[in-house]
Amino acid sequence: MLTLETIKSDFTDLTESYQNEEQFEGHGDFCDVYFVAGKKEVKQSQVDVYNSFRQNFKSYLPKIEDKIKSSLTNYESSKADEIRNATLYFEVIQVPQDNPKYDLVLICSKYYKKFLFLKQTITLRVEFKNGTIASIKRTSDSTEDNDA
Repeated sequence: MLTLETIKSDFTDLTESYQNEEQFEGHGDFCDVYFVAGKKEVKQSQVDVYNSFRQNFKSYLPKIEDKIKSSLTNYESSKADEIRNATLYFEVIQVPQDNPKYDLVLICSKYYKKFLFLKQTITLRVEFKNGTIASIKRTSDSTEDNDA
């Protein structure tokens, strides 16, 4: 469980946010975690949102996997088994401050072989609000809000 103190001591201060790498077992070697810090301060509510996600992330996986399955192109559908069995990598988690649309964002990806050495990526932006998935969107630009 993260605390405000561990964020201040273990995370890197990037002026407007605090950053560190966390590991989610079975979802890659590391995930960049960012806490947006208004006036250089992280709020307890942000820590609570992250800790809740950390404890419950496995409960969100079926809905994320369903979105990947439903967004496959015709070509990707022929690789559906490979994609389904591929690791879902947690790439980035951002915990914004006072955002009315979402209180946590997860960027996650699956990789599959397109040709011999060429890999293709399926990237999703998952926005959470109050402990539930508010929206999921397959995207090529994960920095844009899902409703943008």
